[in-house]
This record gives sequence, structure tokens and C-alpha cells, in this order.
Amino acid sequence: MNDKKMTISQFARLHDVNKRTLHYYDEIGLFSPNAKSENGYRLYDFRQNIDFEYIQMLKELRMRIDEIRAYQRHPNADALLSILTQKQTEVEAAIRKLKETQNVLESLKRRLSFCDQLVHSTIEVRTLPAMRLRVLPFHYDQNDIEQVYALAKENWGSAQIRMGMGEYIRVDKIMARDWQTYDGIYSIALDDAPDHECVSLPEGPYVFACHKGDWSELSSFYERILSFVKANRLTLGTNAYEFGLNEFAIASMDEYVTFLFIPILHEKNHD
Repeated sequence: MNDKKMTISQFARLHDVNKRTLHYYDEIGLFSPNAKSENGYRLYDFRQNIDFEYIQMLKELRMRIDEIRAYQRHPNADALLSILTQKQTEVEAAIRKLKETQNVLESLKRRLSFCDQLVHSTIEVRTLPAMRLRVLPFHYDQNDIEQVYALAKENWGSAQIRMGMGEYIRVDKIMARDWQTYDGIYSIALDDAPDHECVSLPEGPYVFACHKGDWSELSSFYERILSFVKANRLTLGTNAYEFGLNEFAIASMDEYVTFLFIPILHEKNHD
């Protein structure tokens, strides 16, 4: 067995910690050198390396020093297993949260990249991938935006909101030129979003429209969409979905990009 001894300087350098940290641990009885040199200097022995790494791991897992000391007074396998199980649960929750944040960042990057490439408004038919949307039915207009946000925060929480929020409106209302009042809000569903609050849209053809400019221009843009639908003899699904792509990245509403998609149920052949 390795019986090598180390001074406080050597031990601190090996574990990349400050000597003051080791002095503090010694003072409070958390971790102390357990050997002495012939001239009386206190030394750490080789076997203490793994003990120190476990202490550092527990601290990184936000276990308080008094909790670590309490375990040290009565170490046993059951107590350690309970600690490790609890901390594993906390780590798994933290990983899920980090993955949610990663998804938000990737989504934002894709949206901004798309906006940078958009020169002018566009309307076309595109095949879009399957989507799972978290929906919250709620009749409102743009004057109710504060109430809408409060409702989303109450029902969804911050993680879902950070995926971005859009509005949906029934297609029959669009056909009737009634596009001032929305029928609800939606967001790209997180993995843990409950199924009963979600709508799954299939992969397939959609009216894909992007408008660059102020919200006040959306009415005329919807007119262009209706002309496009009529010219291409399209039969549309139930709802149209709006989404703002770059609200946090613009200095003027003239740069605002609204993305809109509508499922196509049937596309008639031209004679």
C-alpha cells in the first residue's frame, strides 16, 4: 500500500485548492492531516486523497458542511446510500433543466439565423416536420398581452415560456377577415409537457409565411395569404399559428419577423 505523505502545499497543488481552504477544513474538523513527520509537521497520507475528493463532490452537490460533518460522525453504508440517492435525484433534475435551456438556446439560434437570411416577406407551401405544441385556449386580442403572459406563467411556468409563445387563430375566422381576436396561445412543447395540454401536428404540407415588419401590417399580409390559398386551391386545417421570431433581438419593429404556418388538408390539382 502506498504510504507516501504530502505537505499541505503538495496536497493543495494536487487537488487544485487553496491552502487556506485546507487550513479552514482542519480548523472546523471537516478534514485534517492524519500523519506527522519526524520533525513534527502535519502531513496528509495517500489514502486521504479519495476522502477529500468525496468531500469536494458532496460540496459541489450543494451539501452543507454541517451535513457532511454529521455524516462523518456516524459513517455507514445506509446513510451514504441515502445521501447519494438524494443527490442523484437532484443531479438528474439539474440535467433536465440544463437540457431545457440547451433546447431554448438552440431554438433561438435557429430563429435568429433564419431572420438574418430573410430579405422580404414570403408565402409558399413547405413540408414541415411533425410538431408537438403545448396549447392554452384563451380568446384575446393584442391589448390583453399582459393578462396572456400571466396566464401562461401560471399554467406553464418559465421553462415553457422561454421556448417562445405564439398565438393561434381559427382558419374560418381568417376566411371571414376576423383576425383581430386570437383563440389561444401555444409553444413548442417541452418533453415533459402533459399530453392533454398538447396538440400534435403531422409532418406534411403547410402554408409557410413570414412577414418582416410591424404588427400593424399583418392585416394586409393575411389578405395576401388568402389570395395565395385561393390561387393554389388549398383546403386548410383548423388553425393558423403565428410566432414572433426575433422580438429580443431588434431595435425597431420594422425588423420584426412574424412566422405563420397553416396545415394543408388538401391541395387540388390545377386543370
